[in-house]
Amino acid sequence: MTAIPLHTLFSKAEAAAVKVSPNAKYLAWMARTNGGALNLFCASLPLRPPSNVNSGIPGGRQLTACQSRDICFYFTFTRDDSRILYLRETEHGSELYHLYAIDIEQTQAPLSGGGIDLLAAHPKVTCCVGFVGGLQLWLPRSDPNIAIISTGRGSLLWDLSELNLASGSLRTVAANPASTWLGIARLLAALLLHIILVVVCRVLEMITLGLATPVLRAVQYLAPPPAAPVQYFVDRSGTLIGIASAALGLPSGEKSRVPWPPGVALRFTKRLRRGGFAPVCADIPFSDLNMQLVGSGAASGRLRLVRVGEGDAVAIHTCDTADTTAYVRFDSSEAPPAILAQSPRADISGFYDSPLSGELEAIVVTAQRSEVVPLSEGGRRLQAELARVRAAIDDANTAGGADETLELSIASRSLADDVWVVRSQSDTAPATFWLLAPYTSGSPRELLCARPALRGLSAALSPMAAVSIPARDGEQLPGYLTLPRAHQRLWSAGASDASSTPPPPPLVLCIHGGPNERDYAGFDPWVQLLAARGMAVLSVDYRGSTGYGRRFCNLAHGNVRGMHEDVEDARRWAVATGLAAPHRIAILGASWGGYLALGGATEVAAATTASDDDAAASPRYAAVVAIVPLVAVGAANTSPAFRSDPLVAQYWRQLYGPSVAKDVKAAAALSPLHRLENLDKAVKLLLVHGERDPRVPREHGDAVAAAAMRAGLAGAHLTYAREGHAIRREPNVLHMWHAIERFLCDAFALPAPPAVEARLFQGNTCTVQWDSVGVYGMCEEEKADAEKTLAYLAWRHPRLASYDPPPSGTVSSSASSSPPTKAPRVDALVVHGNSMVACPLGAADLFVDVLYPAGCRAVILTGGVGRETPPLWLELASRGLKPLFSSEHGGGSAPPWSNDRPPAHVALPAQGISSKPVLDGFDLTLAPEALRAYASEADVFLELFLSRCRERGLGDCVAFGGNPMADGKDDTATASRRRDGGTAYVYLETASTHTGTNVEFSRATLRVLGLDDQTAAVAVVQQPQLHLRTCLTWQKQTGRQPLGWTVRPTEAAVGRSFAEQLRYALGEVRRIPAYAKADKAFCVMPDDFPHEAARRLEELEPTIQAALDLEVAAKARGSAAAKA
Repeated sequence: MTAIPLHTLFSKAEAAAVKVSPNAKYLAWMARTNGGALNLFCASLPLRPPSNVNSGIPGGRQLTACQSRDICFYFTFTRDDSRILYLRETEHGSELYHLYAIDIEQTQAPLSGGGIDLLAAHPKVTCCVGFVGGLQLWLPRSDPNIAIISTGRGSLLWDLSELNLASGSLRTVAANPASTWLGIARLLAALLLHIILVVVCRVLEMITLGLATPVLRAVQYLAPPPAAPVQYFVDRSGTLIGIASAALGLPSGEKSRVPWPPGVALRFTKRLRRGGFAPVCADIPFSDLNMQLVGSGAASGRLRLVRVGEGDAVAIHTCDTADTTAYVRFDSSEAPPAILAQSPRADISGFYDSPLSGELEAIVVTAQRSEVVPLSEGGRRLQAELARVRAAIDDANTAGGADETLELSIASRSLADDVWVVRSQSDTAPATFWLLAPYTSGSPRELLCARPALRGLSAALSPMAAVSIPARDGEQLPGYLTLPRAHQRLWSAGASDASSTPPPPPLVLCIHGGPNERDYAGFDPWVQLLAARGMAVLSVDYRGSTGYGRRFCNLAHGNVRGMHEDVEDARRWAVATGLAAPHRIAILGASWGGYLALGGATEVAAATTASDDDAAASPRYAAVVAIVPLVAVGAANTSPAFRSDPLVAQYWRQLYGPSVAKDVKAAAALSPLHRLENLDKAVKLLLVHGERDPRVPREHGDAVAAAAMRAGLAGAHLTYAREGHAIRREPNVLHMWHAIERFLCDAFALPAPPAVEARLFQGNTCTVQWDSVGVYGMCEEEKADAEKTLAYLAWRHPRLASYDPPPSGTVSSSASSSPPTKAPRVDALVVHGNSMVACPLGAADLFVDVLYPAGCRAVILTGGVGRETPPLWLELASRGLKPLFSSEHGGGSAPPWSNDRPPAHVALPAQGISSKPVLDGFDLTLAPEALRAYASEADVFLELFLSRCRERGLGDCVAFGGNPMADGKDDTATASRRRDGGTAYVYLETASTHTGTNVEFSRATLRVLGLDDQTAAVAVVQQPQLHLRTCLTWQKQTGRQPLGWTVRPTEAAVGRSFAEQLRYALGEVRRIPAYAKADKAFCVMPDDFPHEAARRLEELEPTIQAALDLEVAAKARGSAAAKA
């Protein structure tokens, strides 16, 4: 295991999205600030020389100071360099966005609330970014005060609007017919007309043997399927030049039948220079659409339409001319299309346009790794410049030489194309940004590194190797394999298998979401974390993944089971090649990947080939991690998601196929929620969900967790408040990944990962809904350290070693039981605070069996009494106890405070925390935790104390001493007679353990009793967690160590859970050094204080808190069940 700290991989980046302004006046970027959020920064160009190598960007100034969440999803400059515009979610995790503006020159101090919300007058409107598709924000060069944006109410059916950046006014440029009820009615009417005409013409075509085909074509032209825009295309002047629409109508079909049912198709239309719109090409049926164009995440789509030349010719990024996507020119309906760019190996994943002319210079194609393909002289220049920057980076890397996995891209370019920001990244090096400008002497100048803390750890990071995995039907599944550094020799590029000596490391199968996404080579924190902890990582692009052409993407249509089979085939391949042992594999996925991970564990695609060596292997996975997973599909999924958008619903119907979409039984067979009986009891399950997830509602995770609990499965369920479909807040990200690394290390019996400082989790919003495997439990080593710390707090000072009741706190009630060794004379037993509940039985028996026979006649109860003291006195008096001060007050046998009738039940606040009644007797067989729930500490102790006295025949020898601090009239002679007689007196004090007044008041009580508080023999009883500080406080104030006693720090004896004891212990190991350092009266600093153990306990604070949260949740569920 490599000790790479978790936060170096998962804290927010120190730099992200560095951009140059259009006129090269500024650089802007996002960077992590205190609190763990990304904020906006800027600096003027040209930059001053750096003061040192790692000084960052000189002259940089912070523009925003948001702490609760990242400032934005995306930002850009206005064309005149005066403002920064950025998109931010209206609520964290909502995926609804507003556009904000910051005036760069006017912002002299960081804006805590961010910039101006330009859509504040339209709170229900979202803009620019949808669930899918590309970014729809354009800034015309002609007017820097105008932005053209798409606007809507959360659907994928957008309007196009013009936003005035100065006034905030919003004007509709193109209305979407589906954005109003009237428009929807018109669309339905047009659809009905289209269906009637096409059906009639198709019947005529069949009857006339094709003679009516011209009539059908005319009808299709005059009454085309109605369509609603899903994406707009705007040129550099701000003019709408094209639309991508979702068309709903009858497919063209075969001539031999009437096409049915209606379907959805993608339609490109262009704006003619003479006015009006015309189709660019034939509609692309949804079933033939390559989802690389649409994307499956926010602003991830690659749809593109631009004008070419002076006429009406356009070029579009489409998928209907070849298997992989192509950039194609369409001149007219008669002229054949011309392919301008296309790669047979992979889809186009990016475009580089000249900022001067708008000409397309190069495309980016990503097969195994990304490469730039030039299309013009400008593209060749771009390619050469990137090669020159790469050579400079390799030359500067004196430690490791050339990095074969290094990839470069252009992050930003000025309008004059003379200033570039270049981004570099490799498998083992996080993103670094470089500046190319005339004033950098032609050499790249390093600006910022996203994760500078990893610079010295590159040798500990692991490169990726591209692999090809055979599926059962002959398909080749692309993937990437990453091995821990210690196991790199097991695999080399191009090898067909791996050596099994030494044994392979545990393997984690990482499954991407989507499903229409893909994995990429490059720096991946998920992968590097697992590899650093000693695990191999295998990612697989199952059928349906984008980037590899339309055919591979569409293999998933109606074939969800095929995706599961691909994942299973990847697992079997890893075993067959020796990369993994059959029972040392875990599976991890997020979103759809989480669904496939759960499906793998519940054997949706069980091996069917009898010759497979591990076909009967069970369990197939040692552990499953599912992050925001879908757990029921098709007709079995009753939870609405994606805001019920009709286009998204159509997408899922096509993916599932008619059987799964409509048949509950068929859908349940593919739904992990309904297959948990197939999850082996030995498999550990970890579920993670955002509580505001708009894509996969939290109910999915809740349902699996509830079903797993009912089935007695082993697992845990973590939810994060104020998070959506991605866990993004830094404390939550760190908290989640620490849970995952601990979970997987425990599942594979690997060493525990390095501890994480508790401060890094501060502010996390996690609730542990279920945990039967101890996700935030401790490994044996950590538990042993924690137990040693508890033991130190409980046993460190001189104590009554001869009296040690069993951990249960129970002792024999027989008076003839063998007494312990005789204790030294003790003048007073002082019982502190919570020990009255934590260890009352033992303390009572200690007095009756040991101290009373040795001559002790005083019991002082201090702390933990609070406002219940007067009612408690009334209650004791009502039971006929001998009131100590009755004669001095002339009240006969009644104390002066009994002017009113003593109530049988008094309820008052207990120390200001909760209301606890002081009861007239209660069930002494209840556990201390139950007693604490409804009675004051002193009441609990006195009930038990009196019970023990009666059992030992001392019932008549106990008197109530009252509160000498409040009276002060007891003389020394009288007190001495009481001490020397046979009566034991109980004294109550209102004091606090946490302020030291308990010791001060107890000493005053000793003085009232005629004892020297500096020399009196005192036996101190305190609960285990507070025992040390209590004894240290006595030592500080008296100069002598008291005799001390407490129960063993176990759950049975203390009546508190292990986590609750550790919470107290955590406070103590912090308070003792702090109080001693401040030289307060609370305590001295012991010479043998276990500083290292205290530090380790502090590192476990998140674990302790998570365990406490889980206990609270379990109690709440138990209470709810009891009420039900």
